Amino acid sequence: IKKKQGLYQEASDIYNRCCDRIATSEQKDRSALAEFKLLLGDVERKQENYENALRLYDEAYGALSTILGETHDKLVEIYRNIGLVYKKRCQYDKAKAEYAKALHLLEMKGQGKRKRYGLVLTEVADVYRKTSEFDTARGCYESALRIIEESCGKSHPEVAEILNSYGILLKKQGKYSEALPLYQRSLNIIEQTFSHEHYKYAVCLNNIGDLQRKTGDFDAAIRSYTEAQQIFGITLGESHTEYAEVSNNIGLVYKKQGKYIDAQREYEKAIRIVFDPHERYSAVNIKIGLFLANLADVFRKEKNYAKALTVYNQSQEIITRCLGPEDIEIADVRQNRALVYIDQGEFELAREELEIASRIALTSLGKNHPKIGYCLHKKGMLAAATGDTKQAVTLLNKSLKVLYAALDKYHPEVADVLITLGEVQSSSNSVQALQSFRSALEIIYFCFGTDHYKYVNVSDSIKSLGGSVPVFKRQVASMKGKEDWRKVLNSLIAHNSATRADSKETTRNPNAQLVLVAMASGLI
Repeated sequence: IKKKQGLYQEASDIYNRCCDRIATSEQKDRSALAEFKLLLGDVERKQENYENALRLYDEAYGALSTILGETHDKLVEIYRNIGLVYKKRCQYDKAKAEYAKALHLLEMKGQGKRKRYGLVLTEVADVYRKTSEFDTARGCYESALRIIEESCGKSHPEVAEILNSYGILLKKQGKYSEALPLYQRSLNIIEQTFSHEHYKYAVCLNNIGDLQRKTGDFDAAIRSYTEAQQIFGITLGESHTEYAEVSNNIGLVYKKQGKYIDAQREYEKAIRIVFDPHERYSAVNIKIGLFLANLADVFRKEKNYAKALTVYNQSQEIITRCLGPEDIEIADVRQNRALVYIDQGEFELAREELEIASRIALTSLGKNHPKIGYCLHKKGMLAAATGDTKQAVTLLNKSLKVLYAALDKYHPEVADVLITLGEVQSSSNSVQALQSFRSALEIIYFCFGTDHYKYVNVSDSIKSLGGSVPVFKRQVASMKGKEDWRKVLNSLIAHNSATRADSKETTRNPNAQLVLVAMASGLI
């Protein structure tokens, strides 16, 4: 019960007492002791004490495989849990190997359509999602969802887990309208089964915040993130990875809003939480690599290029060790580093980065993914910087075509491409440039309002071309679909709209600032 409530320390204390009693009893029931070690391993895993978790799982496996045999059902649970540890450590090949053992054992026993098979299949799907093997992941999620719904019912908590994970996959593919109903179902199941103060509710809120951020609804995203982080702080503690993840996401919102000091604060907060000098796997923790990449973006936005390049390089080194050199996250780092090179006039270096990034993105995601549009945008920027206006316009229009199809015409990323297109067109065709700038301004107004720096800058660009700045109404008829989208998202958390006070920032390491200095070579 305590474990289900997320009260892991209390659960750990109870399980340890059980182990102590069995170990000191006259009978010393080895099977019962192994069962409690397995449960204790789960609690250690939930608290991110992975070395302890593996040790306990190994001890449980040694005892149960000897007592019950190598093909007993109980070993399925151990294989799955060991796989979960490896998945959390980004050791995906090892995770797949453990899951394969579990699935093989279940198939041997004719349980290929039962709940346990579906649960393991969900974990397999997660691994494929994390390694950007999206088609395989989607097939696994759909099979797992079908198995769990048929065996447990459509309102079972495990269904909520699969829906949430499946939603993450669709979000990563840029299929936001498909992800939304999955999150909606997941949130409703979690609230009915547990409560709106359970950590799983916060997980779903965080994912909804991601959707709101991706669709440009930044105020709603901050509300969702803040509430999720407060729940994580209460249930998991402020030193937990989930808490750090939300800080990183809040930083992403601030970066999009041009609030770079606030963004840097959130990224550094996330890094302090995740980095642990006593945990040997932290040095290759994918989270650190991703958080550092976001921090480098802030330095780039502030035109502090030396810092940006150093931190991008650190980020790429960590991500490569975790996921390999061909992962889509590497493509993102390369694209952003190319922007530094463009600003510095290092065009050949920028071209090399963008070619590698394009190849990775096409291989991983296909030609219609939003990230292909982002890469085309940056290629257009490079062409413009080298004076090839015709090629720049061609690439930017290709970027818009991809983004219009993958996102929608009022997405902030579309505005960025339109701004670049307007800047390129300004030197040769003021009429087309004005059209591009005005289209961009409409999106910026809708997403950010008139106080955003991009609104001011684009307005100035329109005036410099002799044009008049259009006046927009808040609710434009052509945006009705997007307003409906936001209404649905906001209704999911309307009953929890009163957010809690900001939690006091704490860190896992009292010398965290020194750790940061070491992590970023004195740059942070």
